[in-house]
Amino acid sequence: MLKAWANKEYTDISPKAIVAVVATLIYFVNPFDLIPDFIPIIGSIDDILVISYLIKTLNTEIQRFMAWEMEQKNN
Repeated sequence: MLKAWANKEYTDISPKAIVAVVATLIYFVNPFDLIPDFIPIIGSIDDILVISYLIKTLNTEIQRFMAWEMEQKNN
């Protein structure tokens, strides 16, 4: 999907998905967390929530991309 989007073959990615990916990358690059990672178990909860949100958001996009890709193969 990323390759097709970068090559401008597939441009139907929602702005919400792009914002979610960028925000997640910024969150993980940023050294400050809502809950510091050095706190055992609890420190990973915010990271897990961010990743869960990203997966949920991208799941819909991936399904749409796969449908588009199948349509391209059939044409």
